[in-house]
Amino acid sequence: MRNTSQRNRALCLILLFALVPAIVSAEGEHPVDQQCEACIDRDSSTAGILKCLDEAYVMWDRELNTVYRNLRKLLGPQQLEALKTSQRAWLRYRDAEFETLELMYRSLDGTMWAIAAQDDKVELVKTRVLTLSIYLDSLQKGL
Repeated sequence: MRNTSQRNRALCLILLFALVPAIVSAEGEHPVDQQCEACIDRDSSTAGILKCLDEAYVMWDRELNTVYRNLRKLLGPQQLEALKTSQRAWLRYRDAEFETLELMYRSLDGTMWAIAAQDDKVELVKTRVLTLSIYLDSLQKGL
């Protein structure tokens, strides 16, 4: 019985992860994305876009901290330790990925690559927020 329950839960989580893009689209854009788009609409120069992406990064990072804090409150000791380990590993990955992005894009000509690098950084943090949000939502709903 326990194996069936665990298998069903794992299947639900897999389906949930597979549906994240569809769920986000169905619910509409996240407020951070809406603010970033509105900011870019106001100033679509390279400097303006970079400023908007910098602001979006700060907002997503703030959201990451909020979701992480809220998730921690719902976890038992073993789950909490696993989350901490995962988050530390993700932070190392993020830092390494940011360094790689900088080196890759810096080698290319044109100001558009600075925008691409910053956008990739924003998306990386956004993806982590959405992943942790799925965990949080699942725990709150008792999946």
